[in-house]
Amino acid sequence: MLTPHLSNLRAMFPQVEQQARKELERRQQTLPNASWLELDESPAVVRPVSYPSPPTFKRFFPSAHEAPDRDPHLTLVDGPMGGTIHTGGGSMTQSSDKGSSTLSVTLDTLAIDNEHVGSDDGYGFGVDAEAKDKSVSGGGKFGMKIRAVVPRCPMAEGIVSGDAQLTAYVSSSVTEGGQTTISRKVESVTAQTEGEVTEEARLKEIRVDVTLVSEMSTRGRGLVNHATEGTTTVRAMVKAVLDPGGGILQMSAPTCAVSQGTHVMSGVLDGDCLSMARKGVDIIAYLAKKAYGEAEEKWNKPDDQQNGSECVKLHFTPPTKTEEVAPGQSTDVKAEIRTMKSAQPTWGRLSEIEDYRGGHASPASVGTAPSTPAVFRFVAPSDLGDPNDPPGFYVNKGTSRAGRIKSKNLWQMAAPSLVLEFDSMIVGTVQYGKSHARAVVPLRYTRERGYVGQGPLYYETVPSLMAPCIVVVEGRGTTTFDVTAGSPQQRNGAVVDYGLFIRPGDTDEIGRVTPCKGPPPPPVPTSFWSGLFNITRFMTFNWQLAGFPVNGWTIVNQGDVLATKTMKTTCNKLCNEVTTMTLRRKSSQTAQPTGSGGP
Repeated sequence: MLTPHLSNLRAMFPQVEQQARKELERRQQTLPNASWLELDESPAVVRPVSYPSPPTFKRFFPSAHEAPDRDPHLTLVDGPMGGTIHTGGGSMTQSSDKGSSTLSVTLDTLAIDNEHVGSDDGYGFGVDAEAKDKSVSGGGKFGMKIRAVVPRCPMAEGIVSGDAQLTAYVSSSVTEGGQTTISRKVESVTAQTEGEVTEEARLKEIRVDVTLVSEMSTRGRGLVNHATEGTTTVRAMVKAVLDPGGGILQMSAPTCAVSQGTHVMSGVLDGDCLSMARKGVDIIAYLAKKAYGEAEEKWNKPDDQQNGSECVKLHFTPPTKTEEVAPGQSTDVKAEIRTMKSAQPTWGRLSEIEDYRGGHASPASVGTAPSTPAVFRFVAPSDLGDPNDPPGFYVNKGTSRAGRIKSKNLWQMAAPSLVLEFDSMIVGTVQYGKSHARAVVPLRYTRERGYVGQGPLYYETVPSLMAPCIVVVEGRGTTTFDVTAGSPQQRNGAVVDYGLFIRPGDTDEIGRVTPCKGPPPPPVPTSFWSGLFNITRFMTFNWQLAGFPVNGWTIVNQGDVLATKTMKTTCNKLCNEVTTMTLRRKSSQTAQPTGSGGP
């Protein structure tokens, strides 16, 4: 095969490699995917590929024509070097009284693809040389392209399909004595790759389907008297199974075919075919282990990825903060690992379960699959604590065929729904009435104000004394009762008080005077119960929260009763009041007051 003098051209490799390394380093700093390509310190960048000598092909394809037995050297002349090679390429020129030569270099890195690993790591270069001396002129090209691509994340089944390619070429055109000889050699190795991932999120093996093609063509009879014109192509195909480190676990019997023009001979299984197939597998193994190794590292370190860039996530049923659990009671929580891209469940294992705020989940390790999610039995503590941060449990480790989940996956029970039972009896000492007011108000927890709720307040007032010359009050009806805020206070993780703010609505009663003598005066509308209830607490009213503060609860935590509060006042010597409040967890047995209750 006719080529420029490779030793002279290779003298430029250190400069080519230096610029290529700078380009790759620049991409590593500006792109999220780091390069897997580790350039060797050796200046021979084409090290992964060798070029068999022409006699090798004589053994594949017997021919009456003798193959070239020598490579004519188009020497690059000695002399001062001028020009530059910069990022992306450039050119340099040598000249002397013997002649001149020009060397042009191109560098290439492949475009980034966020869905894959390795796609920005492809590396290519080309060298184009032209030379002329007193008797010979011509030029040559040689170069290489490397590419290996695998998806950033495995599929739910644990499959990672990719491809890899390495192509190298050498060509020359030499003119001497009016005769031109053109020679070209292209060698390429391509493969479809398929990695298999275990439930531990580790690469088990890589299956490769490799095709190696070596093509050599010669045209013209300038310097070679017995050159065979035309193209000779050797194709080797083989399947192999690699371990994660690129070692060959299995390799099928290779199939080779040799063609020259229209003549094809296939099924060659001699030592040369096996050698070519093994070389192709070795090259693909070198590329695949780099790309798959980087991808495996990424899907096993989800905490290092940007939010949403991990490969899998943990899905809870019921979702976090939606299931209420009574103190000391339990419920089942299902969990499965799903792919981020398609939300498909996969096979894996969950472990490193951690209690949170007194909540406990078991077992400590459990498997999960698409048809059988993991099931944890969650047990709530006896004291549910701060409703703003209810009990739950962490799943800190989860591995699957599609990758590893992030740590600190928290499931929490819902903030418990509560019910406030309100019962108040007021007996007037100036206006003679006996009033009974009752309300059952469901409470929900909000982040802004804590527990809030609203319900009806039923009241009924009857005269407490019938005598001449006194004011008696009576009436019945419904008004509103609001809990405008509620912030439980804790000490050592336990609630020690419930700071509720309440605001009863106005009641509507009738006051009348029993006559000392003569006809009675007309009745007068009045707010007996609400007026006396409010007058005692008027100075404590919180205008910002629009309610009266109720503190100093007695913590009970027995059954569904959380706390009670009893208030006794004299309404500034206008009445005798006894009001009892009970705070319960919501249950279907919570009684609702009727609208016809009496004192």
